[in-house]
Amino acid sequence: MSAEVLPLAELVEMDAQAKTSLRHLREAKWRRERSAHTGTCRGCTVEIDWVLTTSNPPEWMPLDKEPAADGTVAVIKSGVTDVGVVNPGPDVDPGGPRRVPHWATCIGVDAFRRRHRERRP
Repeated sequence: MSAEVLPLAELVEMDAQAKTSLRHLREAKWRRERSAHTGTCRGCTVEIDWVLTTSNPPEWMPLDKEPAADGTVAVIKSGVTDVGVVNPGPDVDPGGPRRVPHWATCIGVDAFRRRHRERRP
């Protein structure tokens, strides 16, 4: 069985197209849903910021407003959106201090946890 091997230039081009496609997906989601994400937590009334994650598909993540030395999220600019890179490697330069996800510090976090259904025998 012979496998077709793509040249390096084609692989690089495919990677660039995939990254561009994901950035456009993030930007569209940002425009559609940004107004639904308020700057105040409904559980504890603390001011928060919202970013989209680098996951595919992108998900919304609440962050504490204040930077933290032990923060696990680097916020970078990607097009028109702020993107949260969770546990970034040393190659990611956020251009500023890292942030903490708000669910780590929120006193009302239990109100937002999804309830798991009990298994039926």
